[in-house]
Amino acid sequence: MKFSQEELYSEGYHFYEKGDYAKALPFFKYLTVTEPFEERYWRGLGATLQMNKNYEDALLAWSMSAILKESDPLPHVFAAECLLLLENKEEASKALKTAKRKNCDEALLKHIEDIELCLIR
Repeated sequence: MKFSQEELYSEGYHFYEKGDYAKALPFFKYLTVTEPFEERYWRGLGATLQMNKNYEDALLAWSMSAILKESDPLPHVFAAECLLLLENKEEASKALKTAKRKNCDEALLKHIEDIELCLIR
């Protein structure tokens, strides 16, 4: 039986939402290989890797997401979180500055400010 990309995405998202990141991971990996220009697949992979505490690989996925949807500040914010957890405050700060140049709503700006507070500690 062959599954559509949408069905695979839905299944991966289902596991992610349940907090079963190990089961979600192969779905998003497969999707990014078979459809590398679909930004939401990279977003799913980045989020899954980040929640799995695989921050370096998550950074690569967030980078792809940022390239494919350059107006979106979220990949930069998530990359900053990963960089902060990897103790790379300088690069985290750069990622947050990039995010702030994008179209951020009030809640996201507050989240960015919270991360910036962690950078000065």
